[in-house]
Amino acid sequence: MTRTTSNGNSKERNKGGRPKLPDSEKRSYSIKVNFDRANYAKLVRRRKRTGRPLSEIVYELAVNGYVKEPVSKDVAITTQLGIQPLHTEKSVFPKLPKQFKALSTYLFRNVLL
Repeated sequence: MTRTTSNGNSKERNKGGRPKLPDSEKRSYSIKVNFDRANYAKLVRRRKRTGRPLSEIVYELAVNGYVKEPVSKDVAITTQLGIQPLHTEKSVFPKLPKQFKALSTYLFRNVLL
């Protein structure tokens, strides 16, 4: 079926859809990469944390050497209020074991906010 354009000429075809990328932006080469269980688990955790696909994370790591991650909600709120977040290295309780830091972060995110 040929769609007509706004001027009524049915010979010009409007395919619709997504426009083609310029040649400089096309990604036409693919590479298969294998990971061991530990590194794959790290990538999956990062995917869950950022909400981005694994392929995008691996691409950015290969090209840029890092992946920009979104700022978490509690960090954004505490930064706006001028409060130091509980889960950073400069924490209010820096000498507590990791379990207590995780608990304090959980309480801050889910109970206090």
